[in-house]
Amino acid sequence: MLRLAGLIREHTEELATLVSLDNGSPFKNSISGPQMAIDNFTYFAGWADKVGGDVIPPWPAPALDYTLLEPYGVIGVIIPWNAVMHNIGQVLGGALAAGNCVLLKAPELAPFEVLRFGELVLNAGIPPGVVNIVAGGPEAGRALVAHAGIDKIHFIGSGATAANHDERRYTAPELFDMHRVIERPIVFGFGVHRCLGAALARLKARVAFEELLDRFPDYEIDKSEV
Repeated sequence: MLRLAGLIREHTEELATLVSLDNGSPFKNSISGPQMAIDNFTYFAGWADKVGGDVIPPWPAPALDYTLLEPYGVIGVIIPWNAVMHNIGQVLGGALAAGNCVLLKAPELAPFEVLRFGELVLNAGIPPGVVNIVAGGPEAGRALVAHAGIDKIHFIGSGATAANHDERRYTAPELFDMHRVIERPIVFGFGVHRCLGAALARLKARVAFEELLDRFPDYEIDKSEV
């Protein structure tokens, strides 16, 4: 990832130019995306050899007690057209450092920066198949979300699209299982709403939790502990 960060640094102006051509952003704004990606990949590269489990001292009897952190596997990433490299650095850096593979859907309206990024990934020596890029519109996103081989979804977009993804992921017959719902999470970024602070995030989390309980009335949980 350090090598990838170096290549992004070498091609910062090229990547910024591509995003300006893609979505019309002024160049002085577009160039912040590659710069943020450099910072994120450099930071997460430092975590790659530090993500591990712990051995916990047991008491009172002698025993072996430990935790083991494992990658999700394959993470599907759907990013918006207006902050491409910002999101690539924030999401892929952590996912790769934790040992995951990524399937990244390029925005339909701004795909070229993502495709060029894919070339830099290969040039950096990251093995083929670790970072995969799919270009397409809503049909590509729907296929990505519904695919049983995807272990986790990271999504940033509108609430209506999020609801559509949620329904497709959890109402397909092969996915409609409470344990798989818990094990195969879907993560939503709320875009500009993230700027409104933690209170809104907590409110949305509470609403989502209540809706989840309504959809699975037979699943017992002590709500007072949540």
